[in-house]
Amino acid sequence: MNNFRNTSNRSASSYSDKADAVVNQQAGLADGKFEDVEFSYEEADRDDLKALERAKQADERAEQS
Repeated sequence: MNNFRNTSNRSASSYSDKADAVVNQQAGLADGKFEDVEFSYEEADRDDLKALERAKQADERAEQS
């Protein structure tokens, strides 16, 4: 049995169409990436609070330099 798939009969445009579909799908997923959200202490877990503290420390270091 041969596992080699012969793709010589496929046109280049079929690959291009698939690539465009993947790019368009991924672009739709990133729409809310830069969305502003309000921080809620009530819903924050330990990791959120650690991240908040690290962000404050990073801001302080940036202001000093």
